[in-house]
Amino acid sequence: MLVTSSIQKDLSAKENYIVALGLTAIAEVSTADMCRELYPTVKKLMSSNSPYIRQRACLATIRIIRSIPDCIEDFLEVIEACIKDSHQSVQMACITLCNEICKTEPSIVKKFKKHVGQLIKTLKSLLMSGYAPEYEIGGVKDPFLQVKILELMGRIGAKNSDASDEMSDILA
Repeated sequence: MLVTSSIQKDLSAKENYIVALGLTAIAEVSTADMCRELYPTVKKLMSSNSPYIRQRACLATIRIIRSIPDCIEDFLEVIEACIKDSHQSVQMACITLCNEICKTEPSIVKKFKKHVGQLIKTLKSLLMSGYAPEYEIGGVKDPFLQVKILELMGRIGAKNSDASDEMSDILA
């Protein structure tokens, strides 16, 4: 109870690094009871002004949904904004979260079908855009994000011919 209170205090701090420390503590050491108590605050932080905090909140949410899968529905509306985020680190964390949700609760996969267009747009921008040294590895722009997007598209497209048809152009 004391640890939960301390993390809650960190999550409401003014400095981003203290908030990030609280989110990292949730992601690394939280119990199911702690997650249940703190997830409304984490959900709110997924809409923060700071991309660093949004990224950390997505990563903390992975631990939360592993501990208490019945709260997945509460996060779906916030995930939509994170998938469309302009910062690649937030997109990477959010798509990792989406993959984890699909693994944890396969019945939710149908709800991610509406994001296929955004995933295609993001993948296309990664493939077609110019040089970006901060994300480029061996001449490939952000290969880790590309792999996570392809993994999520594979989960969404499995047993869904409409989604598979929509993805086929970018995959070719």
